[in-house]
Amino acid sequence: MGWYNLFMKTDRNPIFERVNPRMLVAEPVQRCDLAECRGACCVFGVWVDLREVDDIMRNASLIQPHLPEADRNPGEWFAAVEDKDMKSPSGTVMHTAVNNQPDHYGRTACIFCLSDGKCALQVAAVHNGLHPWRFKPYYCILHPLDLDDKGRITLDRADEMVEEPGSCLRPSDRSIPLVETFTPELRYLFGEKGYAQLVKLSRQAAGKETNEPSQIVLKAVTDAEREQVKQLITRDWGAPEIVVNGQVYTPHTLHSMFALIDDSMAGLITWKITDSECEIVSLNAYHRGAGVGSALLAAVEELAAAQGCRTCSLVTTNDNLHAIRFYQSRGYRVMEIRKNAVNRAREIKPSIPLVAENGIPIRDEVLLKKRL
Repeated sequence: MGWYNLFMKTDRNPIFERVNPRMLVAEPVQRCDLAECRGACCVFGVWVDLREVDDIMRNASLIQPHLPEADRNPGEWFAAVEDKDMKSPSGTVMHTAVNNQPDHYGRTACIFCLSDGKCALQVAAVHNGLHPWRFKPYYCILHPLDLDDKGRITLDRADEMVEEPGSCLRPSDRSIPLVETFTPELRYLFGEKGYAQLVKLSRQAAGKETNEPSQIVLKAVTDAEREQVKQLITRDWGAPEIVVNGQVYTPHTLHSMFALIDDSMAGLITWKITDSECEIVSLNAYHRGAGVGSALLAAVEELAAAQGCRTCSLVTTNDNLHAIRFYQSRGYRVMEIRKNAVNRAREIKPSIPLVAENGIPIRDEVLLKKRL
């Protein structure tokens, strides 16, 4: 069951055996905001496969410091009752312990749910430089998605779920492809190639897949859309702030531009202009290989030049080999390597991982510049 957990060595199944076709549609729903819901979905705890239980217990020393002192005994983290679940790798699951929490939705919460709604398992992973979902049970990662009777990822009726505070879904004023709403989960579970295949299948289902390449539409962010920018930055960068060379940036307050493909979010760039220099603060392309990053970068360079800027600069980190290659191939030159700058940035933003997903320790900042 290769779909179950990224950190379990299992065989992968073809996309069509792992996803219910329902996931290819668009619906007027969006994800909740943790600051508002405060982890309402954690009200009843979660079922955890025995292999995941074993993994959590073996890493208890990394998790304990991030729990309230009263909840640090690993022997009390799971209910001492096993149940059968043929959709899990071992076929057997246990339930996380549930605490009485008068201030939480439903007045109860999973033992790993902290007072601010964050998951202690996720906080522990980030603190130790691991993927945020390294210790998180599969069914937690999946929620509010579910598995159908064939074990394929699906979603129950959204019109009913938006009315339930613990569903993690809220109404949207426009229909959004489900593969876009659940981008982090699907990209994590299927990888970049698998996720790209899902996006393509979704576009085909919507009648938007043709032999012609999709047009990229660039759109300046309005004040009314700054909250959306904040949410995207928080999702992609782990917090609404970005720390560069000891300076804290809040991208949602800066100049920003969206890239859209078929009315779906395809990318975001933020920047600031000081004197005669334009500084790119963030650039995220959600459709790899479609030219989104190049289009956003070129548009900002053109705007900056029109406003009298002579150079455009940006900072990435030593582990981001893709970004370093991307920018150098578009005329940027490495001007400075700030050794241990990321280590200093962690003093301001502790959530910055220690090690990248490619295994490279994240330590240094790389400054690149281009003459306009």
